[in-house]
Amino acid sequence: MKRVAQILSIIFHPVFIAIYSLIFMFLSTHIADVYINNYGISYLQDFFLYSFILTIGVPLLTLGGLWALGRIDSINIDQRADRIPIYIPTIITYITFVYFTHLKLQLFVITLFFVFAVLAIILITIINLWWKVSAHSCGMGVFCSFLFYLQMLTTFDYFWWIIGAILFSGAVMSSRLILQVHTVRQTVIGYFIGLMAGVIPTIIFFI
Repeated sequence: MKRVAQILSIIFHPVFIAIYSLIFMFLSTHIADVYINNYGISYLQDFFLYSFILTIGVPLLTLGGLWALGRIDSINIDQRADRIPIYIPTIITYITFVYFTHLKLQLFVITLFFVFAVLAIILITIINLWWKVSAHSCGMGVFCSFLFYLQMLTTFDYFWWIIGAILFSGAVMSSRLILQVHTVRQTVIGYFIGLMAGVIPTIIFFI
């Protein structure tokens, strides 16, 4: 069971959520066709390359570098004190990613969502100064809210995808408990912070 929990924690690590969200958006809508027809496939290839560097490459390199220098105790950053040195540069690169996404895609509704996703990261960073909250749960909350957000914006039926995302969220949150990294309260609060990334933009646009 512990091995399964570790695998889930790796697959659904928070740094992967932005890329998962973008891939899902392009595969489930006609947005990719628009950019390919107007700019060519290389436009999207470059977009994903730079997005990968900003959302995954830089945070993981920062994590590895800090661990190699002995600035953090574990590469799993289980300790609350070890998280701030990772969260701060991650916030900076994600702000850069949001700006980059806005310039490349020119889709305000998508930019707005990622703005609130970054605000969720900032919030858990601030909370982490006094109390540890689950970034994994927050990431899953962001992903679930993104699917709901897309459901409101497009005609594609995301119902079963949303149900699946919620079930996987429960699995990931349970994995954090099994690994004894977080408490139930820390995982639940993290998840609802992530959900706000999609709920607030939805309220802005549709209510």
